[in-house]
Amino acid sequence: MRVLYSMKKRRADALATVLVDRILGFVGLFVFAFFAVLYLFIIKHQTEFLPFIVIGLIVIVVLTFLFFSEHMYKKLSPIVQKVRILKIGERLNRLHEAATDFSGAWGTITLCIVHSVVIQALLAIGPFLVMQGMSTSKVSVLPFFIYVPIINVVSMIPISFNAFGVREYFYVLLFARVGFVAETAVAISLVSFFLYFVLSLVGGVFFIFFKKR
Repeated sequence: MRVLYSMKKRRADALATVLVDRILGFVGLFVFAFFAVLYLFIIKHQTEFLPFIVIGLIVIVVLTFLFFSEHMYKKLSPIVQKVRILKIGERLNRLHEAATDFSGAWGTITLCIVHSVVIQALLAIGPFLVMQGMSTSKVSVLPFFIYVPIINVVSMIPISFNAFGVREYFYVLLFARVGFVAETAVAISLVSFFLYFVLSLVGGVFFIFFKKR
């Protein structure tokens, strides 16, 4: 939707802008999740999510560096250009050319990553507030800062539609460690998702009216 809306001048520029937004969002998510699993490793000696998050963080950081580094991408460009199926190679090269406008703005990129980390923290506070309003099991906000980013990362695996079932399974699995019964964990997950969905609809309404203007 954002690509279509911002395609008034150049499609590659519009797509590059949205792609940069998505990439930096993923970096922020994996950074937050990394500190969560690092806490679990140091304090509780739990390592089951550590390899997955570390590998994911390394991959997303490398891809981000390649995406923004013109020097590094030049070495890959001839290889990418050979991918002729649906003109994927040519389109990727055009996309990278459009994205090079961001390559020198490392201060802004860093600020965007920090902003993304803050958003992930707010996404963890949401389920905590839901728990405060509906649950008899009261725990501190700390488990939500630890477990919710891990759940958000795992939910990106395309197993089910919009991560339904996957997200609830890991809510039950992880929050059982702080005493939540399965029914409470599933309820917190579903209510939190519904509230975020409603907020997204509100944003969609503003988007429609802003577009008309």
